[in-house]
Amino acid sequence: MRSACLTVETASWRPRPSSDVDEAHWGKNLPFATRLDRVKGLPNPAECQRATDLFLKTQWLLERGGGIVFATGTPIANTIAESWTMARYLMRDTLEELGLNRFDAWAKLFADQAVIHGKNS
Repeated sequence: MRSACLTVETASWRPRPSSDVDEAHWGKNLPFATRLDRVKGLPNPAECQRATDLFLKTQWLLERGGGIVFATGTPIANTIAESWTMARYLMRDTLEELGLNRFDAWAKLFADQAVIHGKNS
């Protein structure tokens, strides 16, 4: 009687390379261009190099069929810019297919512009 076990050596399935990024929120300062003024959450230029390094590494892995897991307790600090940046890391191809690969297009779809007048103290 033959065994029904499947061994890794004979399986056609192969694990994909993947990477886990703990504290992924430190990559939120990925630079981008926008025509919008006064957008809350725009990248901090002093921290852009670290975010760009992470972006290049994640895209290299994804282009080769790998996977990425972002782990963070604070992925988005209530800004449209940070939500778009996280989407750029994890689903760049989908953003391009949907025509949302530019921040201004993302913001136009998911945000309303508002003018807030406040009392200066």
